[in-house]
Amino acid sequence: MVLNMKLLRTQLAMQGGFTLVELVLTVALIGILSNIVSQTMVAQTDSYAVVSHRKTAMSDARYAINRIAYDAMRVEIEDITALSANSIYFVDFNGLSTDYHVTSGNLMKGSELFLEGIQSFNIVAYDAAGIATLVLADVRKFKFTVVTVPKNGVAGVTLSTTVIPRTLLYAGYE
Repeated sequence: MVLNMKLLRTQLAMQGGFTLVELVLTVALIGILSNIVSQTMVAQTDSYAVVSHRKTAMSDARYAINRIAYDAMRVEIEDITALSANSIYFVDFNGLSTDYHVTSGNLMKGSELFLEGIQSFNIVAYDAAGIATLVLADVRKFKFTVVTVPKNGVAGVTLSTTVIPRTLLYAGYE
């Protein structure tokens, strides 16, 4: 009987089969490697989503701040009808009444939704000496700041720009 067992083992070894221990170890290693690879892929996907959301938020905020700067650059001071720390009302270069203000966390251009998810929209008007003022007759430049609300795991975006209305660009140089 012992001789038959030895003969059986040598025949199996010559056939090149796998033992149960070898198969279990192989399956366990494949499982561990699969887990590592899947965690890396999930982390990369999450990272891509955050970067994509940040890029979209930055793009939307940049468009809004550029459009506000475009309108403010072309406005004449006497066409500004109201100014506060977070809204501006004016008659634009086409003769249309226009305003930028925040309502329910959204930046509005008139009654139109301009940029959603606003944490704050600030306007600082400066006089010729660079001192903040709300006296319309003294305004020589504006600083507009937009801060978006954090969402989708992305921090809020803060953008600001300073604009000198074109009609005031050379004021005081006459």
